[in-house]
Amino acid sequence: MAGLSGKPRRSPKGKYQRRRNPSLKSRLTDAVEDGFEAGLDLALRKTDLPLKIFPEQCPYGFEAAIADDFLCDVSQDWQ
Repeated sequence: MAGLSGKPRRSPKGKYQRRRNPSLKSRLTDAVEDGFEAGLDLALRKTDLPLKIFPEQCPYGFEAAIADDFLCDVSQDWQ
């Protein structure tokens, strides 16, 4: 179904693609884990921070991470 711009209407990010490609849904967890590991690797290489300060696994699920109002809790980052 097209919107006024001629582009398909989409509700929150990703739902349109998952509806069109249901096989993608099973890969979301893997994608979040892979992205977290890549981000962790980058953070370790770019900073002198010790590994122990980072969470062992991603604290966010896919839906939370792509939500328009997503904001990481950084309240304790500099304490």
